[in-house]
Amino acid sequence: MNTPERPEFRLRNPVDDARTLREVRGAMAASEMSRAVLLACRALDDGLTDPLLFYLRAQFLIQQGKQDEAVRDLNQAAMLAPADARMRIACGAELIRLKRNSDAIDMLKEAVRLEPSLAPGHFNLGWAHEHAGELAPAAACYEKAVALDSRYASALARLAGVALRLGDLPPARDYANRALAIDPNEYHALSIEVDVAMAQNEPDRAEACVQRLLALQHLPPDDHAGALRLLGDLRHAQGRFAEAFEAYASANAETEEHFRPQFGRPGSESFTNYIAWLTAYFVRVSGERWRARADDIGNSVSLVKGHAFIAGFPRSGTTLLENILSAHPQVTALGEKATMTDALRDLLSNEAGRDRLSELTPVEAGKAQQLYWRRVGEFGAVPDGKVFVDENPLNTPWLPLVAKLFPRARVIFTLRDPRDVVFSCFRRYFEMNLAMYEFVSLERAARFYAATMQLAAIYREKLGLAWIDVRHESLVQNFEEEMTRVCGFLGLPYDRAMREFAKRARTRSITTASAAQIVRGLNDAGVGQWRNYASALAPILPILAPWVEKFGYPAD
Repeated sequence: MNTPERPEFRLRNPVDDARTLREVRGAMAASEMSRAVLLACRALDDGLTDPLLFYLRAQFLIQQGKQDEAVRDLNQAAMLAPADARMRIACGAELIRLKRNSDAIDMLKEAVRLEPSLAPGHFNLGWAHEHAGELAPAAACYEKAVALDSRYASALARLAGVALRLGDLPPARDYANRALAIDPNEYHALSIEVDVAMAQNEPDRAEACVQRLLALQHLPPDDHAGALRLLGDLRHAQGRFAEAFEAYASANAETEEHFRPQFGRPGSESFTNYIAWLTAYFVRVSGERWRARADDIGNSVSLVKGHAFIAGFPRSGTTLLENILSAHPQVTALGEKATMTDALRDLLSNEAGRDRLSELTPVEAGKAQQLYWRRVGEFGAVPDGKVFVDENPLNTPWLPLVAKLFPRARVIFTLRDPRDVVFSCFRRYFEMNLAMYEFVSLERAARFYAATMQLAAIYREKLGLAWIDVRHESLVQNFEEEMTRVCGFLGLPYDRAMREFAKRARTRSITTASAAQIVRGLNDAGVGQWRNYASALAPILPILAPWVEKFGYPAD
């Protein structure tokens, strides 16, 4: 029986292949990207291999939400063109959009090495560092791009953004103005101008820049939603709360629409469903099965004086607390890094892994610990001889991993008025993933919060971990008292250096929506903000009411 000829083994016609590549490039030159992508996909299916084809198919895969496949195609494109700096720059930019910052940095460093005179290479490398929260190397890369091309408006705008994140308003405005002098429609420069104008109480200037942003043509969906959020922030600052809420809601509607193919396809799992899956199991399982004996787990924590995990919920104060503790001379803190990736994938992503985790042997635990500490080292943390603090609001659902791998570790759980938390999550933009997609609507955000708090209550009862709550409002009002209590829980003396956390934060990598607030220091500006939006929040208040009562917040 004859078997079909496999395309990869077929003798290819170089004339036909060259014609196909010309068609692809012609479609790109005519700005017919959909056609170029279609031609590329067909050519690859037919067995033709070329770096441009893999790069273009990656665009299609990204649109389909197939990120891992897209990353493979981008790496293949770079591998097929090892000396092509421009292809590496293009692939690196896509890796940044896929939030593969480490991979992007590696690829773009090689692009810069290959052709150090290409300003876009330095710019994209800076962009990758900035997304990773590494502001100093990001600024250095942007400055190099400007040195190579003094009219590089995007690099100047990004320098403005770095300055703003560090709280340096005069250089932020200067960089933004320089960018706008080159390109009056530079999106990021206009955005920075809005923030600076609001910080300096210049509402007319802020209004003019917001309107210019909203009038820009052909903005990517993410950028238009960002402009609407800036409008919301301006209306909030003006006390026009109904209009502010309308702007935030419009921004989230656009964000939801944009990311629906990735995270909201019909029948796809949500992060709240994942929380519900964990809850259904832990509500019925015996706590004894999950209380690991510290003596059986091994000696991995000999590396450190102590080990703690900050958990809670996004916008509940985890980043603030991590930055405060990082200023303590006997603490090494790491903020919102994927230290648990390996263990989560292997042991808490499906029933088989979860069941294996519940019966984890000391040898298996030791291997998982080694992977964890390797990740910690890769993120640049050196915890030797200090208390190591691992902060991530999404540590909460993953606390069974802590119980089994690090039963000596301590849990610091941050609390804040649930209404302020949920509204802040709805109002702010987060780097999008399955969990953050829950914040595109108020109801989803509220149900995600309630589900997480229910799971946390079960964990508190059944995992046997040392646990302390830290209330955001108490921390703001009684800093020394609260931090003395936290330090005692960690076996540390109170140290006044923690008061200077804001100054130190300017030199650290902060990748969360809290970055700009952290460098401004301790304040109560976010306390009770929900009251300004009480009527808009009315539909979700019953969902949050049990937790408002449980945590002791006033009903109104």
